[in-house]
Amino acid sequence: PVFEKIFTSYDISMSGSENYKDFDLNFGSALYQQSTFLESLKLSDAQIDSVLKSVAQTMGLENYQEIAGEVEKQNDIRFEKLVRDKFPKTTVLELLQQFVSRKDDLIAKTVTDNAPIADIFEYVLGLAWYYISNKKLNIRSAYNLSLDADFLPLSHAAGYQGDLEFHYEDRTLMLEATLMDHNNQKRGELEPVIRHTVNLTIENGLRPTQTIFVASELDDNVINIFRATQFIELNHSSKRGATSGINIFALSISELIKLMQANINDRKILNTINNAMDSNPTQIKNNWRTPILESMTSL
Repeated sequence: PVFEKIFTSYDISMSGSENYKDFDLNFGSALYQQSTFLESLKLSDAQIDSVLKSVAQTMGLENYQEIAGEVEKQNDIRFEKLVRDKFPKTTVLELLQQFVSRKDDLIAKTVTDNAPIADIFEYVLGLAWYYISNKKLNIRSAYNLSLDADFLPLSHAAGYQGDLEFHYEDRTLMLEATLMDHNNQKRGELEPVIRHTVNLTIENGLRPTQTIFVASELDDNVINIFRATQFIELNHSSKRGATSGINIFALSISELIKLMQANINDRKILNTINNAMDSNPTQIKNNWRTPILESMTSL
């Protein structure tokens, strides 16, 4: 609404017929100046102030400091409408199954062809957790990947961030998504998932933090090492601080589908994982997840 008001209120040209050499090959031209967007439009503070007050009045707000928050609320409403209309639970379940069988063309046709399939998986994983939480979470704010104007995925999260972060009242959950097969997970996912979890755990201080790693197939070596990190002291990758251990659990996409189909909610999943944490160091053996998964699905 702010940009719409700016461009309808003032005579601003976004194109012209200037000689190419006068701007693109001239380092003294406006093209190469360190100007803000508003400076480049040659608008005064008074003009911008007038626009902001007008927009706030139109939106029924007392002052224009509230505009950003109101825009976020409207975007959340638009995003939830998109999810209801384009991605009902049945569609999300179909997409998850298509990731297992790698029907990439069908996935892109349903979601978007403007993003890599791995980024689309992050996006769909967020949608899945939205339904697992009984639609109680704001997943738009949880995404660390970029969304386009229609709230569809564009690009991957930055290397220092996890894929999705959900901030509950009593804990923080990070979801890490991968489509790497089990042969490549140790090389491609082991280090970044541990690093992201360590950093977030330290930054959260006393706030409980946990990660759920979701993949089309799971490598036993990787998930066993993840389990062992609950008793390893680990340091932050870029600042001072350490944690005495971290909490990482792994789910396959097929297991996630079964949890959704059984209507197992996020609280049951998270509490079951946390209640099954070992109190003392122990040898990690294959199939340690089996009783935990069985406990999740027991009603």
